[in-house]
This record gives sequence, structure tokens and C-alpha cells, in this order.
Amino acid sequence: MLAVRQTAGIGRGRRAWVSLPGNLHLSLVLRPGVAARRAGELGFVAALATHDVVAASLGDGAAVRLKWPNDVLVNGRKIAGLLLESSLAGAALEWVVLGLGLNLCDHPAETTFPATDLAAEGGSTTPDEAADRFLRHFAGRYGAWRDSGFGPVAAAWREAAAGFGREAEIRLAGESFRARLDGIDDEGRLLATLGDGTVRRIDAGDVFPVAAAPVGVR
Repeated sequence: MLAVRQTAGIGRGRRAWVSLPGNLHLSLVLRPGVAARRAGELGFVAALATHDVVAASLGDGAAVRLKWPNDVLVNGRKIAGLLLESSLAGAALEWVVLGLGLNLCDHPAETTFPATDLAAEGGSTTPDEAADRFLRHFAGRYGAWRDSGFGPVAAAWREAAAGFGREAEIRLAGESFRARLDGIDDEGRLLATLGDGTVRRIDAGDVFPVAAAPVGVR
């Protein structure tokens, strides 16, 4: 489903999602027939497909990176976000709705994390063209995931990721703390190393970089 504009969009953590006309607002229903525990893997698949679209639109010189868990950045600013909602039947995954918001021609000025859009970065496309490109890239990434599992997806995501080896503030539902980002594990959980060397595996949260230089390994 492709929307021209959303007036009651909801993002992660039930936060309001700003959907400006001229940007891409797309929802995709998937029935992958896998175990419920694998639902989150689809967010990484979709992030890679979105990365493909943005990188192809901006060319080789653009710094297009992925930010855990579900954001796409250009030059350190958020250009796209993804949200998954699913229905479970015991240990089985009935369906997943994948929501994508990609800033094509405009972006909100006041956001917790700096934002940008494709036009501001030198690109140009319409929502229909961007949707077509996303669906083609997603079909390829989704097919590879179905055939080969999450391992190759995780490896490709790590290659395109931003912020690993650096300190960040991690905000969870009931706490926030600083830690070094050390990648993701084989289930897509964020690996965060605290100052005392303790490694935490984060299932869900928000990440904000706080240091410009890599933090030394303790």
C-alpha cells in the first residue's frame, strides 16, 4: 500500500511519525512462513533494500549508512526509517506489515536525531519511482534471505553500518547508558560494551552517537 500522505502515522515506541507530501510512505504485507522469533530479521532485509535505493539514487560519493535497528542515514542524518508489526500464532509468524518512510523531497526540521531528504543530498525521484525501486531491491534481498537465512543479511548489514567501535548513548524503555557499539549478534541484537567490559545484548532501543572518535578497546 502506497500513501500520498499520512495524518496519524506512528513510529517506533508509539511516537508520532511525520509524513510530508512528496515523500515515500509504503506498507508491505509479508507472509514468510518462518518461526516467530525470526520476524525481526525482516527489518534488516528491508534496511538493506532501502540502502540500495538511496545509494543508487545518490551515486558512489554519498555516505549512505545503516543505523541500528532500522534507520538509513546519509552523511550522518536520517533519511529513512522502518517499522515492523506482526501477528503470531504460537511459535509461528502469521504475517508482518513492513512500514517504510523515505524522505524524498522534504524532512522535518526539529527531530531528536538530525534528518535529511534525497533532494537535499542531490538526488531526485518521485514516490512512485522510489516505491518501484524499493520493491525490486527488496525482492532480491528477501529472496536471498529465504534461500540462505539471516547470516548473509547480517554480514551485509554490518558492512553498511554506522557507529561501530564508537561510543553512543543507548536509550531503553526504563534506562539510558553509554557504551561502545560492537556490532550485532547472529540474531540482530546490538552488542554494547560498558566501561567495565560487560557486554549487553540489546533487543530494542534508540542509539545516539556521543563521540567523534573511536573508543579504545578496554
